[in-house]
Amino acid sequence: NAVAAAPETQKKIVDIKEQVQIKEVETTEKKETEKVNTVEAVEQDVKNFSEKLKIDLPPQEAKKVDDAVKTVTQELKPKVEIHLKELGENISIIKQEEVKRKTAEELPAPEIATEKKEQVIKEITEKIKEEQQKQTEVRQEIAKTIEEAKEKIIQALPEPKRQEAEPVKAAAVKGAEQLIAQFETNVGKHEEEKIGEAASVAAKDSDKDGMSDYEEIFRFNTDPFAIDSDGDGFNDGVEVASGYNPLDPSPADQIVYEEPKAPEAGVVQPQTFKVEEVKVVEKAKTETGAEVIKKMEIKGRALPNSFVTIYIYSLPIIVTVKADANGAWTYTLDKELDDGEHEIYVATTDNTGKIAAKSAPFTFAPSAEVPSFLSTTYLILTLSLIAFILGVGLLVIGLLTMKRERQQPPQSPQSPQQ
Repeated sequence: NAVAAAPETQKKIVDIKEQVQIKEVETTEKKETEKVNTVEAVEQDVKNFSEKLKIDLPPQEAKKVDDAVKTVTQELKPKVEIHLKELGENISIIKQEEVKRKTAEELPAPEIATEKKEQVIKEITEKIKEEQQKQTEVRQEIAKTIEEAKEKIIQALPEPKRQEAEPVKAAAVKGAEQLIAQFETNVGKHEEEKIGEAASVAAKDSDKDGMSDYEEIFRFNTDPFAIDSDGDGFNDGVEVASGYNPLDPSPADQIVYEEPKAPEAGVVQPQTFKVEEVKVVEKAKTETGAEVIKKMEIKGRALPNSFVTIYIYSLPIIVTVKADANGAWTYTLDKELDDGEHEIYVATTDNTGKIAAKSAPFTFAPSAEVPSFLSTTYLILTLSLIAFILGVGLLVIGLLTMKRERQQPPQSPQSPQQ
């Protein structure tokens, strides 16, 4: 069992949990509130418009306008709600892509070739433009919907009054556009706050054991403020990297990992976890003159500053490595593989070896020239902190579900070597 954390430490852990878990919910609720407020403001705008039209109308004609307003607002509300939801989604994507672009622009030349950097920035910029175009189209749809609603109200007026209503309608359209613009501004601020706070929580390593607070709390259930959670004399980060359970001080605490090939083992998240490149880095000749592979380098991406488990089949070989601050990881394989096709997976696991999320399989044949599947688009996603932020939201749900389902901790066969 892990060494019990002091009450003040437990409170800190609870605070971090709440901060990470509820931020996404808070942002969703704020966006929903903005949507509700905007719909109400649009409805009120339509009613104010009708009140101006009713000036000097006899009661019978005014009642026709009121009836039209009632019908129009019933039709208007669901349409505007749908469009505002679309608008909110566009804004969310744009804000995320802007963070990616900023990260790419600030990336130093040694980490990514200038040519690739420019290509990546171009692709992200095109994505932003595409979403901005969608945003404009949705905005126009909302304005059109409101304008059509007001036109129906105008049609309820007596014929002589309809022409007089046109200037009133034109002014009202501008008012509606201002309401939509305010909605966009407010939703954008909420998205920026979410991204900023999630990044600060996810990147911390309070006890400097090589594991982020997020990983300690949500993946391994270790103490983010204690370098050795189980009190066995081994740093938590060292235990995880060596394949041992950081919560079990017993001599038999080696992790037994779940097989990623099993369909039920974790969720495939190819945008976050990926094997990108396998290449031969050292060859040798046998006594007969045959050329054999001595070392192969495997590269890929995961959440920044996180530990990931690599599975190399068909042996299998299972190792744990840590991704850097950009989400890039590298492993050098110095074991000889048989001829034929092999598969590699990369996954994120908890302290019992259960998989929360994994990559799609990467297939390669060591006897041939191993192809590189390094994608410039994926590379920058790895280098971008937004990949971590988005990954946090997806993994928190899966990891918490796994903890609820776990009935008892598994037994492990070996102890770590000093």
